[in-house]
Amino acid sequence: MEEDIIFWKEFLNFKVPYIYLPASIRKETINKLESLKIDYDSKPVPLYSSYTDGPVDQHKAKLESSASNNSVTYYDKELLWLDQSLEPLVTETNSHKWKFSPLTRLDPYEFVTFNQGGHIGEHNDGVRLRKDKDGTPQEDSKMGRLLTQVIHMSERGVDYTGGQLEIKNAYGFWLKVPLKEKGDIVYFPSILPHRVTTIETGRRITLTTFLSGEYPY
Repeated sequence: MEEDIIFWKEFLNFKVPYIYLPASIRKETINKLESLKIDYDSKPVPLYSSYTDGPVDQHKAKLESSASNNSVTYYDKELLWLDQSLEPLVTETNSHKWKFSPLTRLDPYEFVTFNQGGHIGEHNDGVRLRKDKDGTPQEDSKMGRLLTQVIHMSERGVDYTGGQLEIKNAYGFWLKVPLKEKGDIVYFPSILPHRVTTIETGRRITLTTFLSGEYPY
């Protein structure tokens, strides 16, 4: 992990290492996403704490004790239309801030529901992986997750209180991401530590996925 951060210093050495885009998803798109079936029942959310855990497998994912009162629902090919819709935004955002190699989504989308009392402790989303021609995930030393994409599917202060997304920058400071309205989006390098504080009231829903490409060595 430390070695990877050293290699990525050129890309991570920002005081504010994320891009926050308020109200970037149209209401029609939000309505279409909300029509999908989402599991609200509380259970531990599978998390990866480092690159060494290998490619994502929702059936074998490690259950972290720092996750509670949450649930996750996976969608993949059903949301290819969303990939196409967001492609111009992803390209512009990447070109503006990081200039990573061409990005593609190899992981499924995750509707993550945080119920009252739910939270996620410090972790990172970094995983080295690629997909074979048949779509099978494989570990790869040169490719992996570069950016985490989080779409806010709730209204903070109305649907829930608490539940603050915080990202640690390269200087060790925790920064609060101002996700508030439905349709807000945040992008940040997947290897950065981040967490979600405890939900005090209500239910917080986000749609998260990861954009992969060649590492910037």
